[in-house]
Amino acid sequence: MTDLTCHALRHTCLHNLVKAGIPLSTVAEIAGHLKVDGTPNIDMTLRYIKPGKEEKANAMEAISWD
Repeated sequence: MTDLTCHALRHTCLHNLVKAGIPLSTVAEIAGHLKVDGTPNIDMTLRYIKPGKEEKANAMEAISWD
């Protein structure tokens, strides 16, 4: 796998933390995404945790009208 980089692993780790239900503010702090005032920078963290196709499909299934 040639696309495996430290940065890709970082994205995967942060993404998996969110999938595990860890609050975004905690994930931001773990990632070191902080504003100048020391509060979590959620906007920066959101760049790392974009959902994949399967997650989007599962989200839509959650409101399916079967």
